[in-house]
Amino acid sequence: MSIKKERFQTKPPKYNPSMHIPLIDEIFGSGKSIAAFCVAAKIVRSTFFNWVNSYPEFEEAYELATLKAEVYWEEYAQTNAMLPGFNYSWWGAKMRNCFGWTEHRKLKIKDIDTAQTANDKYNLVLKAVAQGELTGHELKQVSETILTGAKINEATSIVQEVEELVQRVKQMRG
Repeated sequence: MSIKKERFQTKPPKYNPSMHIPLIDEIFGSGKSIAAFCVAAKIVRSTFFNWVNSYPEFEEAYELATLKAEVYWEEYAQTNAMLPGFNYSWWGAKMRNCFGWTEHRKLKIKDIDTAQTANDKYNLVLKAVAQGELTGHELKQVSETILTGAKINEATSIVQEVEELVQRVKQMRG
């Protein structure tokens, strides 16, 4: 007996905000994922992300729905964590994979790589804090890193200047 692949007889549906925005809210609100939305909407992942990138209202709905799904799983843990059989490892993996949870999150500070001076970098960090992208604790850690980097650069410059002076002195004597 052979298994035939089922193929769509029609094109996937076009984006319809009055249908798809409530659908994403409903599906993610019950803790489900992009895959569940795609199945319900009869679209593939690439179509989903095309919609996210093409329709600002869908992008915002997706961001809000993702937060709603995260709250769903947070409340799940709060309700069930003390029950026998609660699988903390599974729940933790779910939160890391679906919502980017980590013990040490990777910080993303826009344009920090192109900033020329320690002061420029610090101003970008302050902007990130003001926009709610970094916590106070993260501000402290990043600021200390910037300060350490500035001190290393300064020390390196001083060592280079001393080495140049030593070479000049040797040339004058020689």
